[in-house]
Amino acid sequence: MSRKIVSSRHFLSKIFLFIFVVAITQTFLTSCVGSSGATVAPAVVNLPLVRYDMGIKINGQTFDGIGAVPLENKTYTLHLKSKVDLDRFTLRSCQREIVIDSAWNVEEDVGWFIFKHKKEKKNEITLEYKPSWIERRHCPIVFEAYSCGWNGKKCTDEVKTSTGMIVFFSPGLNLKAVVSCNGLEQEYIGGSHCQVKEGLEQSINFGESKVVTSPDASCDFGVKDGKYFQFKVKKGICAYIFKSESGQLHELVTLGYEQAFSK
Repeated sequence: MSRKIVSSRHFLSKIFLFIFVVAITQTFLTSCVGSSGATVAPAVVNLPLVRYDMGIKINGQTFDGIGAVPLENKTYTLHLKSKVDLDRFTLRSCQREIVIDSAWNVEEDVGWFIFKHKKEKKNEITLEYKPSWIERRHCPIVFEAYSCGWNGKKCTDEVKTSTGMIVFFSPGLNLKAVVSCNGLEQEYIGGSHCQVKEGLEQSINFGESKVVTSPDASCDFGVKDGKYFQFKVKKGICAYIFKSESGQLHELVTLGYEQAFSK
């Protein structure tokens, strides 16, 4: 099974659109609060629709494919475990990209991330990372590994891939929610995430905190207000910002994929 490398310019344009829309959404929150004093403003963009499958461990927390962690002014330690060898490895944000060959055998500061400790296993790397001003503007980090079919020293475009993503949410977000995702129920404070086959029904429960949805948004839940929502995950990535009557905020990021494996 293989798929071609996605054009960097095409991929980054989609990431930038995602960040731009969410940033506008957050700025717009105060102007779209209804009479109940609560709102949710979703944004959507379609990214490659194969399940994100890279194992991610960041400062002790583990994630499968995608994860959300609070943004803090500190250094993060990330351990990544790819499903394929890291013959070629890319780090992408909304404004920059780094491409590293044989990343498992690299031990250096590349000016954005620090590659730590060369690995014996070709599908694992450890990184140190401190968010810069770029990533402090609600900017996800996307990791993609390519297992190449080598033609001499050239990595061909027919490759197997493994992908992961980390979303940093603002530390000021502190609204609790219980998310049921792919059969697992978990409580989150401030930020949550859910990756599942598109079209499957999931839920988010805010307990006693009432929120309302934006009726004209692409990722609309289909109901205008409530404390508990059942919804079918949309294809691609949706980012929701919730604001309760008391002013507390919560962000939910969903990824609805079309297929579990690349073809």
